Amino acid sequence: MNVKKYPVDFESLTKGTTIPALQLQEICGHPIGSTKYNFFIMSLCQQIMDYKRDSDPVTVIVHLGNVQILTDSEAVIYNKNDFTRRERGMFRAHKRQLRINPASLTPEEKIIWERSVINQSYIVQSVQKAKKQIRIEASKRNTPGLLE
Repeated sequence: MNVKKYPVDFESLTKGTTIPALQLQEICGHPIGSTKYNFFIMSLCQQIMDYKRDSDPVTVIVHLGNVQILTDSEAVIYNKNDFTRRERGMFRAHKRQLRINPASLTPEEKIIWERSVINQSYIVQSVQKAKKQIRIEASKRNTPGLLE
């Protein structure tokens, strides 16, 4: 008996795997590019990353409607660019960068990875320190308050 795991067999997914958009469209039942399709894809990517977090952490992206699980070499470049692209996701990107196995990288990629981890660590520490030190003072009210 051949049993198909639904929607995707997470155990069979490895780094470098691509799930085609047409297959994803069949699974979710919504047209590619629709809001429901996009939410399904976003949820699926998070489920894959959560499932793989403890055993073999991965970086999952959506490119042209396809879900791609990046290899460590691709993840080094992607996470580095993602970190600089947006501050809000920089903590997550930094954590993903730290989870990459440097043993599977070429010497050049390992140098890029080490430098980006060090630089990102400095920035993350600076942002965390600044958030603790900077306090916004309340503005003085121009309108009368409630009577006591």
